[in-house]
Amino acid sequence: AASLGGTTTVAAIAGSATFNDITLDQVGIGYTLDATAAGLTTTTTASFDIIATPTQLAVTGEPTNANNGFNISPAITVEIRDTNGNLVSNSTESVTVAINTDPSAGAATLGGTLTVNAVAGIATFSDLNIDVINNAYDLIFTSGALTSATSASFNITQAPATQLAITQEPSTTVAGTANSSDIIVELRDANNNLVSNATDNVVLTLGTDPSAGASTLGGTLTVAAVAGIATFNDITLDKAHTGYTFAISSGVLTGATSTSFDITPAAKSQLAITTEPSNQDYGVSIAPAITVEILDAFGNLTTDTDNITLAINNNPGAASLGGT
Repeated sequence: AASLGGTTTVAAIAGSATFNDITLDQVGIGYTLDATAAGLTTTTTASFDIIATPTQLAVTGEPTNANNGFNISPAITVEIRDTNGNLVSNSTESVTVAINTDPSAGAATLGGTLTVNAVAGIATFSDLNIDVINNAYDLIFTSGALTSATSASFNITQAPATQLAITQEPSTTVAGTANSSDIIVELRDANNNLVSNATDNVVLTLGTDPSAGASTLGGTLTVAAVAGIATFNDITLDKAHTGYTFAISSGVLTGATSTSFDITPAAKSQLAITTEPSNQDYGVSIAPAITVEILDAFGNLTTDTDNITLAINNNPGAASLGGT
């Protein structure tokens, strides 16, 4: 579908006509030309080709808006073209992409395969991504001495949250006391990036409970995320055990389970008789032995070594108490 350019009618001089400025404007293989003159038999040239010399790049598949950290889709395509804007279909030049306009003032990183070899004159960028949310990015494409091309502008938006991640774990804490470290939970997208605009409610419950349901979980158990982060700073448990874990949830998001931690007894505050005296003959040692525990305010056995003294409280027979 080429057009023939130049001086296409020439007067013969001494029986010879010379055409010295003939052009064709479309690449093609196997062109021929006809030479005609009134009353003479037409003659046809041998076949010849019109080839293209690469001079410039053109973005033919523009980037579209995408989530941060996710590949821009569909793929971005760049053509290698000649001076007349024709695709140079035999070109295999390498094309390199970079951020041209960065509204994040240099904070953004362009990820993916940044240099691609053209196939049949077309370079395809199928895995480009940008990590910083902002509007009005554009990309520049270069290839050696060829005239570069700049894409249309596009936006990088926040990907939705899909999962929770605990970034500060609970630590071993005294019974009835707020956990000694805040428990911090991030809402993240599928690429594990913080979703900085998330305000979802995050709920904390017991995961592993070595107290078999005897322990009471206290504090603020539902926290709204701020800038994608939920902080639990007043969580308590009242029963001393080893190997607790917390379960973290938020609607349909994939939940998280904390590392294990222990609850230790609080300060001693009371005594408790755990093996009571039984009926016995006078003068004979009461069996089984009477045991008394030193407990904290929550009923947890402490490790204290205080002396404990036993005396008769109700004495219906005016008895004397013997033994240690």
